Amino acid sequence: MKEPDFTNHENQHYRKHWQLFYSNLSNGLQFASQIVHNADKKNRPR
Repeated sequence: MKEPDFTNHENQHYRKHWQLFYSNLSNGLQFASQIVHNADKKNRPR
């Protein structure tokens, strides 16, 4: 199966949309794990 052809305008639009979606997703995951990590530190007795 060959790579999809992103030369036409519609496909370029979709590719941009998915790149944005994936970068937002990974940023969201990093953010969430940061929150969990910080909460974990607070809840642990010294």
